[in-house]
Amino acid sequence: METRPSERHAAFLRTQQVIWLAIPVGALMFAAVVLFALRPETLAAEAQREWYFYAAALVSVVAILAGFALQRRVSDRMASAATDAEALAAMQTLGLVSIAVMEGSALFAVVMVLLTGETVHLAFVVPFLAFVALFFPTAERFNGRMGQRR
Repeated sequence: METRPSERHAAFLRTQQVIWLAIPVGALMFAAVVLFALRPETLAAEAQREWYFYAAALVSVVAILAGFALQRRVSDRMASAATDAEALAAMQTLGLVSIAVMEGSALFAVVMVLLTGETVHLAFVVPFLAFVALFFPTAERFNGRMGQRR
């Protein structure tokens, strides 16, 4: 017996929520470990610190642009999908790639903290957390995207 679409959609949504929660929790745990493990002897030379800041800023900007572009593709692919299964696949694949790109920039910023000892780099984690909050798969967002297909 095949499950009803609403049951499949609910299961899909729960899976997406778990994944979207696991990724930021992993990044935050990594940040905590890095902050705990900081040692003055492992820090970068003073001359390199400015370059590291600009590198973290550039990675963050590129990740933000890529994350939003991927979310736009999710909407476009869902609108053109012939079936619910195709729409869900687009949402899952591109959505997870978008959050992974954002997570990468947050982890890069945390590594910069590790290399420089300057916690100002943690500011580049904020866009990642904002992205998670903006695109977290709630029932309302999920139903809204699925409703756009009809």
